[in-house]
Amino acid sequence: MDTELLSPSISGFLKKYTNDDSSEMEAYSVINKIPFTGRMTGDFLSFMVKLLKPCMLLEIGTGIGFSTKKMCISTDCKIISIDSNRQRVEVAKDFLKEHRQVELQHVKAQHFLKETDHKFDFVFVDSTKNFYPLVWNYLKNRLMDKAIVIFDDIFLYGLVSYEDAEIPYKYKEQTKNLRLFIDEIMYDEELNSTILPIGNGLLLVNYSCKS
Repeated sequence: MDTELLSPSISGFLKKYTNDDSSEMEAYSVINKIPFTGRMTGDFLSFMVKLLKPCMLLEIGTGIGFSTKKMCISTDCKIISIDSNRQRVEVAKDFLKEHRQVELQHVKAQHFLKETDHKFDFVFVDSTKNFYPLVWNYLKNRLMDKAIVIFDDIFLYGLVSYEDAEIPYKYKEQTKNLRLFIDEIMYDEELNSTILPIGNGLLLVNYSCKS
């Protein structure tokens, strides 16, 4: 999702350069109050897929397929997108019916990652933030060497930077867990990772498999 972390003038300036080929999906998300990645994050994902040309891509958190569509750059890239919300998966199937390289599954991330035999070289994670550490724990065994993993909404509306007393009660535990997860990734000397202020914040990990 996009946030107001950028000034309105900068956000307005950038919008004229973002791709609007998913405007119908964006409108559906807004009307039905379904979170989606936002145009800047979507365009960044498109850029990364074009640049890296992955062959096996996993998306954890399909929603209605907004970010999935942004990553459908080449039919040479197989995309598996999973979500635990059956209704949203069915909507995504309709929006993505022209993209034959996409396989949509209604399944929980930990169940999929325990059962799949696939290895992935590009992963986009946009699920419940409290589950990021659990997803990461299972995901590491399903990554190819030098795989790229992107975690979305890492700023949590900017709350990760707030003083504890300023954080609304309903977000306190989620913010605490997200901070711990960021620390786990960013302080791990065996990982090549960075945080980008795009959309609601992206945490990028370049994972190297241990020999």
